[in-house]
Amino acid sequence: MRGKQAGSVYADQTAELQRLGSVETGSRREADVEWSQSASAWGGLDMDGYEEALVIYRAASGEFVGTALLVFGGCLSVVSASAANGRSQNGHAAHPPSQIGRMDGVGAAATVLVAGAFGGMVAVLMYLFARVSGAHLNPCVTLSLAIRGRITAKRATVYALAQLMGALLGAGLVKASVPSAVEMCMGATVLGTGVGAGGAVVIEAVLTFVLCLLYLARGPFDQLEVELGEVDVAQSSLALGLYYGVATLAALPLTGASMNPWRSLASNMFSVGSCDNGSQWVFWAGPVVGAVFAAFASGIWFSPPKVD
Repeated sequence: MRGKQAGSVYADQTAELQRLGSVETGSRREADVEWSQSASAWGGLDMDGYEEALVIYRAASGEFVGTALLVFGGCLSVVSASAANGRSQNGHAAHPPSQIGRMDGVGAAATVLVAGAFGGMVAVLMYLFARVSGAHLNPCVTLSLAIRGRITAKRATVYALAQLMGALLGAGLVKASVPSAVEMCMGATVLGTGVGAGGAVVIEAVLTFVLCLLYLARGPFDQLEVELGEVDVAQSSLALGLYYGVATLAALPLTGASMNPWRSLASNMFSVGSCDNGSQWVFWAGPVVGAVFAAFASGIWFSPPKVD
């Protein structure tokens, strides 16, 4: 009975992936039915409530830990780089401590280091958690995949909550790791000098648009695709890490290259001093707009054309 049920799960998965244009008939190798029952990423298949909950919350734990590590590693690199950049040659602070740790408070060399840290962290986390949850680590990525029907609304909601909690944990760990005597902006995303809110929304929207397209084009959307070789995890990890690094290098002094509302919210919640929180709506509006446009664009570019 269990084998029959698992076979039904696999058949449903294959049919759904074919409907989305992800695979062609006969292109998949024989699946391990016992594995496919426990590793389904669609959340709406033929399994009882307990099994479904285990599948979803196992994946959510990956999103929670992955997002926490991303925010911790990325924001800590900003704090470290801007702290070093804000000191004069004799070791004394050259800028007020409250200005240290802002995303626009790093120099050219430090920007390269931060971009490398963010890009490397994304690549590593993608490689680690692709088989667990798809390694979205970003509510905008989850939103774009949900719009395209890659994941269910239920799974998307659980992912978004897990990502939020993970981002808060990561930012809290950065704050706990910094000496309490020094007030710092914990990698807070703020508008750079001369950058208006409208321009910042455009920057964040474009950056997030490309990020989501990378997931929609090749990213590991579910564990079955990864396991069956439909997605090269190493290749996807490298592509996403490289893009994240380039995007950070380009926009760090302008908007902080957030591309992630939870990351901006968490770092600003734990920031103290003179961090500018008045423009935080930019880091929600821009990424969400980019994610929505990416979802619709992928339907045009990446879905197979219909032939009458």
